Amino acid sequence: MDTPDLIWVEVEIQECSDETNSYCGQIGILDLENIENGEYIKKFLKIRQVHWYRYPDTEEEKLGKERELKRYGEGKHSHYQGEIYLKSDNIFAISRLRHGPKNFEDGIDSID
Repeated sequence: MDTPDLIWVEVEIQECSDETNSYCGQIGILDLENIENGEYIKKFLKIRQVHWYRYPDTEEEKLGKERELKRYGEGKHSHYQGEIYLKSDNIFAISRLRHGPKNFEDGIDSID
């Protein structure tokens, strides 16, 4: 699942309002270096193996439940291929992740 020219990140984007959304996945190392240096000129940033987490909403749901890994391209999102292009002007923050979910294929995240 790890590819030498890709790196795991969380990308936070600024929505139309004051809200932000974040997506986890892999981007090219050169893309990250260009963003860090202020030299990224592409209009969109491609994120592969896109995923996010759903946390229990209510106190009742929180009892005995952990966060749930959601994969772009599966379940109710199965009509998508699993990658997304985000407009580079909307990038608010990028955080480098140590690794992706350990059980990505199972939909379970067991990160310690």
